[in-house]
Amino acid sequence: MSAAEKLLDRLQRVKQVAPGRWIASCPLHNTKGQALSIRETDDGRVLLHDFGGCGTDEVLSTLGLSVADLFSERLPDARPGKPNHWHARKEAFETIHKYVLMIALAAESLAVGVPLSLDDRNALTNAAQQIRLAIEVCR
Repeated sequence: MSAAEKLLDRLQRVKQVAPGRWIASCPLHNTKGQALSIRETDDGRVLLHDFGGCGTDEVLSTLGLSVADLFSERLPDARPGKPNHWHARKEAFETIHKYVLMIALAAESLAVGVPLSLDDRNALTNAAQQIRLAIEVCR
């Protein structure tokens, strides 16, 4: 299965707009229009852009994928490990801040008896996962 097929199988409202190009709904927000652009390059890589502002890592994480899944072949010089640059820590803090606010809003809704939709519960699960990943960068 190609990298594009692996991604497209997990998305909703997928529409091919040209050879190797699709639009789909972003799995992180509830919009009826297509907000996620997908493009497969000639060498089998997949490029994503979310017009709603979601990051590639966020979209992939929600779908149970990673950046490595966007490549048909593993990059030869890819090295696992956590970044230790201050930019990575700053981005981690911003990620934690964003998702803690989302969790706080959900908690406030639950506290006053407003049930969460399935999409909201999925977004909270993703938020918890993103916070855990961001904390690992800071360690």
